[in-house]
Amino acid sequence: MSQQEYLYRCSSDGAVNNGLKQQCDFEFVFIEGDHHCPLCGSRLLRVPTGPSVSELLRRGQEEVEPKEKGK
Repeated sequence: MSQQEYLYRCSSDGAVNNGLKQQCDFEFVFIEGDHHCPLCGSRLLRVPTGPSVSELLRRGQEEVEPKEKGK
């Protein structure tokens, strides 16, 4: 099974590396998993590429509700 690749972004907020860097804007495409920033060591967070499952379900429910009220 092929592994999925996702865009990950550094989760640091503010200065990092004892103030040597004012901010860390590292982002890179990795295979799915737990990753840490090579520049500052903070955890990398996966960047969503589209609506989440819960967002899709909510949209579907919003479409169905007006139709049911009209019956």
